[in-house]
Amino acid sequence: MADKKENAMGDGIPARLRGLDTNGNSISPTLTKVMDAMGFKRYVYELIDGQELSLETTDNGLYIVYISYYSYIALYIIGPYGHNSITTPDSNFFGSFVANTDLKILFGRKANEGVVYIKNNSGQKVIANIKKITI
Repeated sequence: MADKKENAMGDGIPARLRGLDTNGNSISPTLTKVMDAMGFKRYVYELIDGQELSLETTDNGLYIVYISYYSYIALYIIGPYGHNSITTPDSNFFGSFVANTDLKILFGRKANEGVVYIKNNSGQKVIANIKKITI
C-alpha cells in the first residue's frame, strides 16, 4: 500500500500511529505501546464472588475502578503506603484492604509499597474495568 500524505488521510479509529523516534527515524507504534509510554494502562477482570487478584503492579497513581454488574465507579489515589484515598458516591460498596475489609469491592495495597490487588465480596460475579494513570 502506498504511503499517504497527512492531509489526504481520512478520519477513523487508528490501530497504529505514525511518528518519529528520538533519532528521527520513522516509527509506527501500536496504541497500546503509546498508552504504556504515556503511563496509561487498562485491566479487565471477571471476578467470581470471593475471588482476589493481583494487578501485578506496584505503580503509584490514579486508578479508576468500574464494576459493570452494579454500574458503580470509584477513583482510588494509590501511593506507596497501604492507606489509599477513595472517591466514590457509594461509600458502602468500595473499600481498601486496610480500612474497610467488609465492603463489596476491595482495592489497593495490602502492605506498604506492595502489589495492588482487587477482591470481589459482592455475592455476584462481576466484571472489573480498571484504568491506571501512573504519576
